[in-house]
Amino acid sequence: MNDQHIAGLVKEADPVRRLGNSPQGWTDVRAERDLARIIADTGRRRPPYRRVVAVGAVAALSTAVLVVQPWSGDPNSASAATPPMLQYTVMDHRTARVQLLDFAKRVRALPAEPPGGPVLELKTKGWYLGASEDGTTTIDPQESVKYVKDGQIYYRSGSGWENPSTAYWPDGVSSNPRTLRKQLDNQHPGGGTFQLLNAIKDLANEANPDPGVRAAILTLLADVPGMTADGTTVDRSGRKAISYSVMDSGGGLPTRRSFLFNPQTGVLLDTEDVLTTDRGKLKVTLPAVIDYSVFVSHSYLPTLPK
Repeated sequence: MNDQHIAGLVKEADPVRRLGNSPQGWTDVRAERDLARIIADTGRRRPPYRRVVAVGAVAALSTAVLVVQPWSGDPNSASAATPPMLQYTVMDHRTARVQLLDFAKRVRALPAEPPGGPVLELKTKGWYLGASEDGTTTIDPQESVKYVKDGQIYYRSGSGWENPSTAYWPDGVSSNPRTLRKQLDNQHPGGGTFQLLNAIKDLANEANPDPGVRAAILTLLADVPGMTADGTTVDRSGRKAISYSVMDSGGGLPTRRSFLFNPQTGVLLDTEDVLTTDRGKLKVTLPAVIDYSVFVSHSYLPTLPK
């Protein structure tokens, strides 16, 4: 890979370019957090869309990343304002693996949910911590609405529509955990925890997995080394959720990555990334939420909105 190719990838991830051109802003599928991840992504079948550079990329891309808003205050003493930590209640003291496998069994037994129309509308919101060489930038919560039809993703742009992009999984995914893992690995090569968690998040960003697929996702998470059960909480949209987390350094800094599910249906409600032990050069107070995504709703429409 030459410098020109890398520069092109950085340009694609430029948050100012993205936020300035689109009301959706923050993107549903975020930039991977280090240069190695970006390079690894070049083998994917289509270019990344609506991506911005998040926290972990600062080490590799600090000279190229443009911040969305300037750092205010003394960079040597001030801390960026980050979202409050979620509070958890532990009721089930079984291991995460046992809980997840039992959860998967219950979800797989749920009745099928036939689509109510050919157009899937997905509403999401999120927040992330951006960074540059001379400070830390907090990004206010942003909302996004996208529409998926016939394997294509559509966004509104002003009074019209942007050119559609191809979904990562236009033909659907398998409810068999082994087959699903292969499908996820195909879109996020590498086979590690970092890639798997990103693939699961991407799937929630552009699809509405049925109970069988949701059960397969829970089964895959049960096999992730180091997975822990956090307990129940109320998510950032006021919904009851059950959370499972794992420490992962694939983004550059040791990060606790949490997946919050509806405890009855197994629908993925939120993901959260939290720094707990090492803030690197970031101006934050530990523990610090550096990224969250909330999958607000999945609904079906008969046609694309006018």
